[in-house]
Amino acid sequence: MRSSKKSHISLQDPQQLKHYGSTCPVCGDSVCPEHFDVWWDPDKFNWESDSWALAQNCSGHFHKWWDPDKFNWKFSWALARYCDKYFHVWWDPNKYNWDSASYELAVKCRDFFLKWWDLQKFDWKLSWALARYCNKYFHIWWDPDKYDWLTSSDELAKYCAQYFDIWWDPDKYNWYYSWALAQFCTEHFTKWWNPDKYDPRDYKYLMQYCYEYRHIWERDVKLRQLLGLSDEV
Repeated sequence: MRSSKKSHISLQDPQQLKHYGSTCPVCGDSVCPEHFDVWWDPDKFNWESDSWALAQNCSGHFHKWWDPDKFNWKFSWALARYCDKYFHVWWDPNKYNWDSASYELAVKCRDFFLKWWDLQKFDWKLSWALARYCNKYFHIWWDPDKYDWLTSSDELAKYCAQYFDIWWDPDKYNWYYSWALAQFCTEHFTKWWNPDKYDPRDYKYLMQYCYEYRHIWERDVKLRQLLGLSDEV
């Protein structure tokens, strides 16, 4: 299967940070959740660099440390990733870092989609995350002019096949992902099949998933071969 790599790396990777700013006098660990009440001091804590550590390590003490004015919103991703159950407390669309943390909203806070969704603020380079994790809200977020067809056409085919008649556009769809149409949108074969656009490298998916339409695609494929327009199946 040929597919683009859709991994998300936060602008600030917790594994790369070595200084947490607050060391527990009991166990010596940084930003220790077990002895939180012993070492916690909001006036001494390094909010600028270590806000993310509070969200990651001490979400259980959220109501004790949360301060929207002190928290470094550059680390918005940490709130969405580790403190999603407190979404209604910390959510602020004007402070949230949409550029670096739209992904976390789609993945970890999808149950609150109707609260956070903003067509203009969401980072559409992460369109695939909407298709994969927020497909139940497809009718709300779908915008064919903003969606990243180039890298995420396959996500539509795989996760939004039920909305095929709404999103399908043969001119916008990236046919590099022909295999996704064959595998996940088989029932719509007669709507999307185009022998001139279908990637010949993916003929094997036709045999595997669209066998019932073999009388259609096999004829077209053979014709293209005779005309020297295609590779061997």
